[in-house]
Amino acid sequence: MNEVLEEQYKQRWLDKRDNLSMDRSKLIAVVVSGHDTCPTTEPCLSRSYSGDGACRCIRTVFPTPEHYRLYLSLRKLLLDLELVNAIKGEAYAYKEANESS
Repeated sequence: MNEVLEEQYKQRWLDKRDNLSMDRSKLIAVVVSGHDTCPTTEPCLSRSYSGDGACRCIRTVFPTPEHYRLYLSLRKLLLDLELVNAIKGEAYAYKEANESS
């Protein structure tokens, strides 16, 4: 990987020079399934040159930094809602178990 090219790709992505959009259904699918970036335990030249938030594995999925930030916000919201539902389910099960005793 060429460090100069990586910097150009990163800068182009940060500057939104390509003015790309992202299909809503693709964004929803990524939010639901989650997006795995390269493991921090393994070497990644793109990550080492561009940083965690702009490496190639992020740039190839999210056309702009705004799409990536939107993904992060929606993913957090989804996980928070899943946690709330799990807590509600456990509270309901607890209530049912105590009412029937």
